[in-house]
Amino acid sequence: MMQMFKIHGNEVFLIYGPREEVEVGENIKVWDAKKERGLILQVIEIGLVDLPGILEDLIRNESIPSTKIVQNLPDDLKQFISEVRNVKGALAKVRKEIRGKDEEIVPWTGWAPNREATIEVVDDSWLISKLKIGEPFPIFVGNTAYGKSKLNLSAYDIQEGGTTVIIGKKGTGKSHAAKMLLLGLIEHGARCIIFDVNDEYSGLSKNLEGKKSDKKIVSLNAGDNLQFLLKYIGLDVFTKVLRKSLGTGQPSIYEVSKAWKQLSKDKKPITLDSLLAKMGDGSDSTSKNSNKSIVSALERRFVSLQRTGLFTDDDDKATTLENELKKITKGGAVVFNLKGKSSEVVNTVVATVLSKLESILEHNKNYPPVFLFAEEAHLYIGDTDWENIITRMRHLGTFQFYITNTPTELPEMLIRQTDNLFLFNLQNNEDFMHVTPAIRLDNETTTAVAKSLPPRTCLVVGTSTREFPFVIKTPEVKYAAGETRRFFKFENGKASIAETGEEPPAEETKPEEEFAL
Repeated sequence: MMQMFKIHGNEVFLIYGPREEVEVGENIKVWDAKKERGLILQVIEIGLVDLPGILEDLIRNESIPSTKIVQNLPDDLKQFISEVRNVKGALAKVRKEIRGKDEEIVPWTGWAPNREATIEVVDDSWLISKLKIGEPFPIFVGNTAYGKSKLNLSAYDIQEGGTTVIIGKKGTGKSHAAKMLLLGLIEHGARCIIFDVNDEYSGLSKNLEGKKSDKKIVSLNAGDNLQFLLKYIGLDVFTKVLRKSLGTGQPSIYEVSKAWKQLSKDKKPITLDSLLAKMGDGSDSTSKNSNKSIVSALERRFVSLQRTGLFTDDDDKATTLENELKKITKGGAVVFNLKGKSSEVVNTVVATVLSKLESILEHNKNYPPVFLFAEEAHLYIGDTDWENIITRMRHLGTFQFYITNTPTELPEMLIRQTDNLFLFNLQNNEDFMHVTPAIRLDNETTTAVAKSLPPRTCLVVGTSTREFPFVIKTPEVKYAAGETRRFFKFENGKASIAETGEEPPAEETKPEEEFAL
């Protein structure tokens, strides 16, 4: 039977016999029936109890391995000695307090029970029910890892927080958890936008048998079914891409801005060609030689942009975020597939979508809020953009999900404003220190639990769990997922290599830029 050995601060040290099973992350109930008060504990570390004489006994046995010692002891006594030698200890943290006949769960006040209190493993379904987790608009995210109880999170609570972060090592199941949340939101009629850097989400449009799924998934691929009019992108986004992705200097940015504004004033089409033509006529430059060199540098950059296939001058082929969102008015997701795309394509798509989304929500107060999923956002969101996205866009109605295996790349502002966290296995202490403010838990819990999590198992905590940390195992997703192209293959016990296809034609080498004009 489990017993309390000592209580120090919010730490409780429990001892129990080797026949009992306790796991890291499991919840324990301590109940004083006379006082009708109790505690909810969570185990963060387990090990063998260091009893007096154990070390001496172990050393003695190892020092004389060739000597056979015969003990004539009753079987019951042998078993007792064995169990004493293998008594285990569990370090647990106090999470909540229980009060009254109805066993109401409240924040811990610092109260401590005596050693006569009963101790038992908590039925997670009881705990979930008492905390009133998962209603309204339930989203199934998995089963508790040890109690096997179903855990739903409320889409309403996730929305009220506004920011959810999913963190873990590569291959631990981060994208899997994100898909569960995404599909749950769609089930309740939410509209979602996804920046997909690994082509993980396009496959959700089909089930595992390859048939069309019942979820509305619109997948957009740059140069294929995703093309923008330059005017739709806007001057601010266009100059940002020129500066950030193509290393364009301020003199060139200035000339582009002047030409853009003049074309707009003259009510002429704004295209890559018309911008070059306007700058090339020299009418707005004080130095024709300077203007010529700038146009030459910009021409090379514009050619690079044209090769992406992301730009079009044809209104009928052009993509707008407004039209794509109309396709999912009853719930669905617009997936922007960014896998393998150049930095100019990624930055153009992300900046355009965020700019247009902000404009839509700002100018139409009745427009339904949108849920944004961003995989490895640090790769395409600049330092100066984070504040606007995290604060202003969230208040306008953009509820955000960030998924990453490099948490230290996420800005501290985002970490401190995280409302819900899904923490998968991590091993780097620097990562733990960085994400601790998001968890609202102590470093010991974060480190001990996260390091012991197996694949597809995570610690989830936040507004949607009433700030109670649950360890859950995520279920299988019944939809197709992204697949990494492999040379060596091993399927159904059979090994093979990729078939050799035709060699692609050589591409024209891009000219190098000698200086940023």
